[in-house]
Amino acid sequence: MLNLLIGWKEWTTEISGHKISMELYPLSNEAMTVVSPLMARDINKKDKVALYLETFEMQKLAATVLPAHARNLSGIAINGKTPTWEQVAKEAVLAELAVTILGQLFIVTSIKETEEKN
Repeated sequence: MLNLLIGWKEWTTEISGHKISMELYPLSNEAMTVVSPLMARDINKKDKVALYLETFEMQKLAATVLPAHARNLSGIAINGKTPTWEQVAKEAVLAELAVTILGQLFIVTSIKETEEKN
């Protein structure tokens, strides 16, 4: 029997040598529909300017996805305070973080990642 464990999972990434942690929840159908068209694009055939523009386009989508699928952000501060998910989705300096989180959300949404480990 396939037993899926769907819930919040601790996740840590590294940006510029600093560990950033949070909890992630697998994407809903609605969130997957919003994000998947951009995730499916072939980034290997783009120049640097096109890649930057696409990164910022993906970052904007993070505003609709992150509040419901990410929580308890730690390891990063803006002016001494933990950024809100709105800031992660709007501040250009946080584009790399926003896109990295969206990519990880795709991973934690897969059947392999939600399958119960024996």
